[in-house]
Amino acid sequence: MEKETKKVAIFYDGWHVFRKLLHRKKGPQHFNYTNLNNAIEQYVKDTLNVEYKLCYKGWYEGIEKSFFDISSLNRKTDVEEMRSIILKYYNVHTNHYRLSEAGVETTFLPIEDHGEKGVDVALAVAVSNRVEMLDLNLVIILTNDSDFAPLIHNIKKRGVETITISFDDRATISDALKRRALHTTTYDQVIKHKKAATTK
Repeated sequence: MEKETKKVAIFYDGWHVFRKLLHRKKGPQHFNYTNLNNAIEQYVKDTLNVEYKLCYKGWYEGIEKSFFDISSLNRKTDVEEMRSIILKYYNVHTNHYRLSEAGVETTFLPIEDHGEKGVDVALAVAVSNRVEMLDLNLVIILTNDSDFAPLIHNIKKRGVETITISFDDRATISDALKRRALHTTTYDQVIKHKKAATTK
């Protein structure tokens, strides 16, 4: 009996992923998103026992509005402030390059008045639109933000299930996501699963 083929899309909550990577031994400038995407696909295939067609990979992140406008910098800018700004540019642009290498479409949005909540809304809208445009069966969101629980609930009513992957420890996965998502897991568990599958 043939396995059911699912149309799948992966969405990165950039705020969650990028900031968690900054605290890891290898920062975002060295992170291999291709390996992660491959590990996610292996995890989905084995855990749900389905075949899949990966239709879309997207990254959504809010960046301070000043990042898009450096006209305020001048000779009086503090050296430490300048170093911080340069490092931020380096991390963001290098991360964008890494994502592009892995075929992930990047969306960076200036944040100010609505803060990160505005980006959450943009990601939720993007998920809803892609579900309809691509006729998706399964959505994977890399996040641990309970604000996405209503989105997961809404697309489930349209017949679309969700898996969430957190860069936090399993013990700290949002209860709201656990209640709404088909499955919740962590980055470390996904990578561990991939390694185990490779050694079989």
